[in-house]
Amino acid sequence: MFCFYIENRKRFGNQQVVHLKSCDLLPEKTGRTKLGFFNDFQELQAQHDPADVFMIACTYCCKSLQIKTDQRITSREN
Repeated sequence: MFCFYIENRKRFGNQQVVHLKSCDLLPEKTGRTKLGFFNDFQELQAQHDPADVFMIACTYCCKSLQIKTDQRITSREN
């Protein structure tokens, strides 16, 4: 399992980047929030309530997990 974090600040408009704990681009402690342990980004996506967060996988660290970095967690449309 891998430990995932999300950046607190938004980038690229309204997206927040998700990183692995080992990522060289992971912000300092004050600039990130721990999401927990998951087997991959897809599991994180399946277990996350996307009510108000638009996430994108880090293209630097998540590439090593063979994650499609264009997968996003978005608010559900009614």
